[in-house]
Amino acid sequence: MVEAPGVVLRPQQQLTEQAQRRPPDWVAYTDGSEDLGKAGWAYAVLIGGDAIGDEGASLTSEGYGPVVTSAAHPAFLGARKHTNNTAELTALAELLRALLSSSQQRAGSRGVVRTDSEYAAACMMGRVTPKTNRQLAENLRSLWQRLRAKHTVTWRHVAGHSGNKWNDYVDELAARGRQGDRGSNAAEWADNTIPTDTPDAGSDAGGGDSNTVGHGATGGGQDSEREDDSDADCGPATPMRNGYSPSQPRQPPLARHRP
Repeated sequence: MVEAPGVVLRPQQQLTEQAQRRPPDWVAYTDGSEDLGKAGWAYAVLIGGDAIGDEGASLTSEGYGPVVTSAAHPAFLGARKHTNNTAELTALAELLRALLSSSQQRAGSRGVVRTDSEYAAACMMGRVTPKTNRQLAENLRSLWQRLRAKHTVTWRHVAGHSGNKWNDYVDELAARGRQGDRGSNAAEWADNTIPTDTPDAGSDAGGGDSNTVGHGATGGGQDSEREDDSDADCGPATPMRNGYSPSQPRQPPLARHRP
């Protein structure tokens, strides 16, 4: 910040500026993967990162597994099909659930959640209400609100497949989850004998929701920042900061035919 000559910041202003420059206490990455009718999720929690490149960060915990579509499974979050979107939503929800049950982060810690899916982030913050993933999105939203009640948490977009070390890392873990591997210490995943799918669970070539934005990535290149520190009043049709609006255009009403 450039100060005008002779102007001195008051002590409280200086503390505020210092707090803004202080790196977060933890950074978390999530990703989802779907291929050939199977979907998986993954997350990684780091310390010592800057929430930008996180090159010098250290891994403290991780989790991965298949998307659960069976309501009888303890880890069920509301997904009904194996799709790209349910994978991305589940990845965020599994991360938030793990953070809420973990004692590693002290109360009031400062964290940044990073995902390459703007669709999933919009659902998490209540900016969009999906049609076919409603239960999963509502559970994710509830977990986000509970986490923000205990910690100072923001989210920051990371471009998918852009060379970010930790985005690539969770991408690989999500692929393992898609193949049926499980790597979670959560109590919900303790019993490996419970089926994760219902017999009729399948994939949807369209992504499982009309509000899809592809595989979560918004294109290659440099990471872009998408922070939101006051999402309580976000409506379901609020556009994202890069101009993308998760809401679909309304279709014209069908013409009525007289008998």
